[in-house]
Amino acid sequence: MNRSFAIIVLLLCIIISETAFYLQLYNRYAGLQQEHAALTLKYETLSSQFVALNSSYYNLISDFNELSSEFAVLNETYLKIAENYSEVSQHYGDTLSKYNELEAEFTSLNAAYTGLLVNYDQLEKDYQQLNGTYAEALSELSANYTSLQNAYNQLNVDYQDTEQAYSAFVDSYAKLVRAVNLHSVHPTPDETSLITPFDDAVVAEMLEITGGWSNQSDWNEFWQDVYLMYRWVKDNIIYRSDGDYPVLPDQPNGTLENWPEMWQYPTETLALGKGDCEDMAILLTSLTLAYSNETVWTEVIVITQHAAVYIPVSPGQICILDVSGNYYTNTGSPSYTITSKGIDQEVNKWLDYWNSHGISNPQVQWIFSSYIWQQFDSTDAFINWLYGRT
Repeated sequence: MNRSFAIIVLLLCIIISETAFYLQLYNRYAGLQQEHAALTLKYETLSSQFVALNSSYYNLISDFNELSSEFAVLNETYLKIAENYSEVSQHYGDTLSKYNELEAEFTSLNAAYTGLLVNYDQLEKDYQQLNGTYAEALSELSANYTSLQNAYNQLNVDYQDTEQAYSAFVDSYAKLVRAVNLHSVHPTPDETSLITPFDDAVVAEMLEITGGWSNQSDWNEFWQDVYLMYRWVKDNIIYRSDGDYPVLPDQPNGTLENWPEMWQYPTETLALGKGDCEDMAILLTSLTLAYSNETVWTEVIVITQHAAVYIPVSPGQICILDVSGNYYTNTGSPSYTITSKGIDQEVNKWLDYWNSHGISNPQVQWIFSSYIWQQFDSTDAFINWLYGRT
């Protein structure tokens, strides 16, 4: 009984002890809960402060980067300013030196200016005196100037009239020189004007001789009529050697000369009924061109001391008509019909003919017609040119 009671008491003591310990733990737990709540509140406060501080930190970093960039720009600007300052400083030194020089010159000029002022008063007095004399002289000079101006204007009008008259005279004289000297001065490209296939007298004579080219596709008719014109010139134009003909100087005050040469227009040869080799060649060329209406090339060929007519016939053929030389390209015996032959063969045969008739080593010098004028250094140059002509 006592033992059980003791146990119960012991158990009660243990329970009471455990209950007290439990209450102590509970109280401790309650205190810890309060501390936890306080710590939680403090944590939240610190966390809020951390977020604010962190935002401020990043803002400071951004501001730092902007300031760093501005610093780099400012530093670069500073370096440039420092460099410019050095140049400006040197320029300032030079300017200061020049200023000192100018100041010294100014002092000297100022002294001279003072001296000039002294002279100015005297000059002013002299000026007043001269001004009165000047006014009188100016009035007289003005009257003289007006008179001279009127005379000048009249002279200028006379000069313009004289200049126009002189220009007209020079032009007229130049035309006269070309027209007159064309008869004697050769070679000259003006010779193209000597060939006149459309002159009324030339056309009329051609029609009287041939009746005209009735069928321009009939080349037999062409060659027969060319021969008729060749014979007409030979039979109706008397050969006459040239006498002296005046050669006008380039300037009117030059010396007039007389040359033993006189080339005639076709109308002159027809009217006179006389002429030498080039006159007959010019007339026959004009007649033949009138006959073909300039559709068949016909040209005067000039060799050493002589002139004739040739017709270039394609391909590589030529017909030579030499009225005064009694020569034309022909078939030979027995018919001696007019024809064309190879360029080399016929040109050299014709030149050999003249070589045996008193012209030593004749060479082709130039050719001309109403549409062409061409000069050559040699016969070979002419032959090569003719072969290449199209």
